[in-house]
Amino acid sequence: MFWIARTPQDLSYVLRYARENLKLTKAEMAQRLGVHHEIISTLETRAEKSSIETLLSILSELELELQIVPSNRVRSTDLLDVF
Repeated sequence: MFWIARTPQDLSYVLRYARENLKLTKAEMAQRLGVHHEIISTLETRAEKSSIETLLSILSELELELQIVPSNRVRSTDLLDVF
């Protein structure tokens, strides 16, 4: 599966979806990572309040990876190049 997350809210949704798709509860995920379940809850509701280390640990547990790629968004300056 492929997702695009451009905001903390997008990221929260993707992580929650991936966890639920693996049929894991927040408590089960937290136990696997050795963290309190509130950390999982925070990341799934307010990703902007979480650390990069926590994010990467959760992605690894969900068998996901973070890829940084150029955005496909068209900028207004790009439109000028067309004309």
